[in-house]
Amino acid sequence: MQNSIRIGTDIVEFSQISEEMVNDPNFAYELLTKDEMKLYEALGAMEKVTFLAGRYAAKEAVLKSISAKKTLRYDDVEILPGRDGQPYVVYSQPVREILARERLHFIEVSIARSKNYAVATAVTGRDKR
Repeated sequence: MQNSIRIGTDIVEFSQISEEMVNDPNFAYELLTKDEMKLYEALGAMEKVTFLAGRYAAKEAVLKSISAKKTLRYDDVEILPGRDGQPYVVYSQPVREILARERLHFIEVSIARSKNYAVATAVTGRDKR
């Protein structure tokens, strides 16, 4: 089987997320899973903005890497911190179905934040077999 790598990336301004939070009080609930919401609710106001921006960018990157922007919802993609703090993707049933159909074996994600932006990259691919 040929090794196949797909990459998705996204960048979002914190101000865009702040505006979305004001315009849509349900924004966080539509974006986050229950476990992500627990992390979000423990944060202060500014941390909430940067957290949502990071998760939004990461979920966009994942959806792009598996070519599912039009078929999955944001809450179909769960991103949690590992023991070392590195984010990882929890595969929901809809994500598992896409990975199986596309014969993909993994999704890795990285999130970075600066003063005004969050950026994320997702790498999806096949193991060498």
